[in-house]
Amino acid sequence: MVFTVDFLDHPITWSLTGTVDDPGWTAESHRDYRPTLYAVTARGMTETAPDAERCTAALQDLREALATHPAVATTRIERRRSGLRFAEQPVLAIEADRNDAVRDVARFVERRGPPGQHPFRTFDVDFSPEFRFCLDQDVSPTRPGRRHSSDSTSLGRQRPMRTSRNSGSTKRRPLHRPRVRIGQQRHGLSRPAIPLGRPLRRSRTGYTPTTRTFSRSSALPSSRCRHGSPAKTTWTSD
Repeated sequence: MVFTVDFLDHPITWSLTGTVDDPGWTAESHRDYRPTLYAVTARGMTETAPDAERCTAALQDLREALATHPAVATTRIERRRSGLRFAEQPVLAIEADRNDAVRDVARFVERRGPPGQHPFRTFDVDFSPEFRFCLDQDVSPTRPGRRHSSDSTSLGRQRPMRTSRNSGSTKRRPLHRPRVRIGQQRHGLSRPAIPLGRPLRRSRTGYTPTTRTFSRSSALPSSRCRHGSPAKTTWTSD
């Protein structure tokens, strides 16, 4: 039973083996896998029941053009529905040689035709590599089952508890992180916070603040206070 798919340079499927009591796993590498995208004619996207012969002829021309593309491994014509509103019609299945080349091939297909015209559309291009592999190989990963148990480990992670400080009380309350209030917000901290409003400063023994007095008239000759005398400003540096 496949339960997950990894995609490095190629897909790797992980499967469960054994039983619930004695589980095991295996990994299988799929180096021969080639991602698939599909091309359909523009007629097939505008007409509910397009002409199958005309669509096939157009796809054959596209198939010949892709025969020399370096990133295309194989091509084949299939019948699929391009949407819920459309009937089955011929489509061209294109297998790229690697996953990184899917968008390059799709860009090459959609740029075919005269300037300003796009006679072809592509599908299954923007899937993730893992999801594309599941669609191409008809794989449905299943979450592994777990054995039911009544022990505490199977019930999930529980929140730690502690006893109330009152010696006579047996009430238990959950542990919580210390919080500090900044403005109107509360922030959880892993350790007690430093009181706000008091910046850290290295003490300097014997340091005396210096007071300097400046006359505003010397800095701004044209400025006067209300009573006509020069305004003085006291600056204190600490």
